[in-house]
Amino acid sequence: MEKFGKGTTTVRRFICSQCGYGANSNYKLQMHNQIHSEEREFKCDQCPYAAKQRQGLAAHIDSMHRPHRIMCQCPLCGEMFKGVSNLKSHIARVHENLRPHHCPLCEKAFKQKMHLKYHLKTHENPNGRKRSLNKEREPKRRRDQTSAKI
Repeated sequence: MEKFGKGTTTVRRFICSQCGYGANSNYKLQMHNQIHSEEREFKCDQCPYAAKQRQGLAAHIDSMHRPHRIMCQCPLCGEMFKGVSNLKSHIARVHENLRPHHCPLCEKAFKQKMHLKYHLKTHENPNGRKRSLNKEREPKRRRDQTSAKI
């Protein structure tokens, strides 16, 4: 049982077998289970984006295709973004190099939630391919900076 407010409780009788999420109705559990599926049945009619849940598509359309969204320019690199939240996310990921998504099984951290999900699969299959999403990378050398072979 969970407590909500003063004396209000609800029973989470429907439990997700994949992540332990608790729902108080079978319908809500079925809606939740869509996030575990690879299927993206809710397709945007304005671009190639597709979502797992209806509300994900609605959020995408609102943030990417509504004309009321103001365009924001990154003061550090000049790239343009629709909305302040997209700009803030860009600055944190690209310019501040923040890695807020921490692996609960090891010391690694990632810039994007999807990269953490990808990494967690390496713990499930430790003999699989080596992946390097969390490594610091050397900047690529420009061709004119490399030494010519004699």
